Formats: sequence, C-alpha cells, structure tokens
Amino acid sequence: NTSPNSHYIEDKDIIKIEGVSGLPQNLSRATVTGTTTLVCTDIAYSTGYTLIPPSTVTRYNQGVHIRAVVTAFGKQVVLVSTVSPYSFDVAPFLRTGLIEQAKPAPALNTITSAGGNMAYTYSVQLQEWGLNAAGVPEAFISSGSTVNNSNLQAYMAYPLLDYLVSSTATGKVLNSLPYLKVGRNTTVLVSYAFDNATGVPGIFLKRIAGGSVNDINYSGIAGDKVLTLGVQIGNDDKLLVRPTLGGVPKGVEYEIYPSDISGHVVRWRSRNGAVETLEVLATDEEVAVSATQWRKENSIGDMVGERVNTMTFEITDGRIADALVDGWGFEVDDKPASLVERRLITNSRGVEIQRIKLQW
Repeated sequence: NTSPNSHYIEDKDIIKIEGVSGLPQNLSRATVTGTTTLVCTDIAYSTGYTLIPPSTVTRYNQGVHIRAVVTAFGKQVVLVSTVSPYSFDVAPFLRTGLIEQAKPAPALNTITSAGGNMAYTYSVQLQEWGLNAAGVPEAFISSGSTVNNSNLQAYMAYPLLDYLVSSTATGKVLNSLPYLKVGRNTTVLVSYAFDNATGVPGIFLKRIAGGSVNDINYSGIAGDKVLTLGVQIGNDDKLLVRPTLGGVPKGVEYEIYPSDISGHVVRWRSRNGAVETLEVLATDEEVAVSATQWRKENSIGDMVGERVNTMTFEITDGRIADALVDGWGFEVDDKPASLVERRLITNSRGVEIQRIKLQW
C-alpha cells in the first residue's frame, strides 16, 4: 500500500522495491489492485519484512519488448521490437507479400483484375513480451488493440492516381515498352490502369493474320482499376492491344510482333509493377559451379556445388535498355535472376549497342 501517494504502476509491470529488508528478491511482477495498492505476484507475503525508509517502488521494465503479430495476404509473421524505444520493421514481410499478390497470372487470352481500389489490408496485433522478475522470458504479458491499415498500394511503385488519366483518355498502359517482338508461344502480360468513373473497363485485342482481322473485347468488372491480359501471338502477323471503357477503345495501344528466334525469355517488372517480357539471343553464356569456400580454419564450408549461370546479350533499342535498368524482379526462363551489368558500346559501323549481363 503506497497511500496516500498513487504508485502509477500499470498491471503486469516489473517493479523494483527498495527500502524493505528481508525480501527474497527486490524485483517482482505487479498485479495492480488500486491506484495506491498492488500485489507482488512472485513474492510471498510475510510479516517478517521491515520498512527501512525511504522505501520506494518503481517501474523496472528494462527487459520488455513489444511483440507484433503482423497479418497480411493470408499469412502471419511474428516480430519482436527492440527494447524501449520500441520499434520493428514490417516492410520486408509486406514487400514479399505485395510481390506475390501483384504478380498477375491470367490464363491465356483472359484478363485478371489486380483488385478493386488497389488497397490491401494488413493488421498488427501488439503484445507485450519481456522478462519476469527472475529474469526469465515471459511472453504475452498483455495485448493491445489490433492496428489495421487499408491504404497499402499493392501493384504500383507510386500512388495509383499518378497513372489514372481523365475519362477522355482513360486506360494508361503500365508496361514501359510501347511494342514488343516475342516468340510465338511466349505468353505476354499487358497491364492497363483505368479511371472507372465512366463505364466497365476491359481490354480490346485485334489479331491480324494477312488480310484476316479478328477483334475481341475482354471485359472486366466495374470498379476494377488495373487489368492484365495474358496473350500469345501464335500464327498471327501482329497483335494490337488497347484498353476499353464501356466497350469503347481508348488509351494507349500496345503492339506485339512475332519473332521466330529461339532464345531466352527474360521477364522483369517495370517501375509501374507491370510484367515486361523480352526474348533474347545470348551473345555469351557461362556456367560456373562453385567449390567449397573456407572462411577460416576448421569452419564449415559453404557454397558447395552452387551453380551460377551468366548470360550477356546486346540490344540497340535504348528504350528497352532503360526499361531493363529501371526494372526489378528479373527472371530468365522463369528462374529468378539479377541484372549485374549494363554497358554502352559502339560497333564498327558506329551503331550504339547496349550490352546487358544477367545472372541466375
């Protein structure tokens, strides 16, 4: 009993008791029973304890952390903060989830929506975690309210409004390349952003083979702001892809041409989050298998038998090179890769060439 003074201790705090003789320990977990009363949960009561003024009881929470249970995309991760001031970083977990959610996977010749208003909700449940009076970790001391955030932009690197334009020009292409030459059986994903104020969004596909022209409109759902079409050029001579709004073609056209080369399929994400596709012939390829590497005597070796593929190719279109350098999430033949070099060279005829090197 601290009467007449309030103790200002919160329930489950660790407290330090000074000026009391005979105690088995001077740290305890407090159960608050009133503004001037509390119970030391791990110190048994005894009439043998003696006050030696000045006697004090103070909060002593040096070992307390905050445990955050983060839920998003149907997954959970548990993060434990630093000691006060409490902080933890949920960004790596959310970034991984966003990439998985953002990658569109439409079936061939169908469209998929990247989701309504493009906001994904994640929640954080905060729970106190710390050491008890004996210095032993004790979890779930108390739990706070759940924090919800529904303003997370999942598809694009910048706010959605940066890509939406007026209803007279609705349907901005998110892919950075204005046209594409790709193998006939390679699936290309074309993504558009929409202003949904004036109609149902969709994607219009025109297939051209000789004198034959086949028009198809793939319709989305009112409210969709990003649609992605999965398409192959097949036996056609050319494909033209445009967005539609209320069935009327609008916006920027995307052109796809056939390429009869057989090369590596390179994919990456543009700064807008759209998947770009490029089929390239390698000018130089190398496969390296690493040996055991010893970091110090008697240590465990690492990188045993690890295979590294390196591919170099050259392109003359500066827009493609710029799109590559601005990109992220590279894949070569559906395997995760990294862009390790971009170099500008000039050939004997004075043509500027971009030399690109990827590893996977």
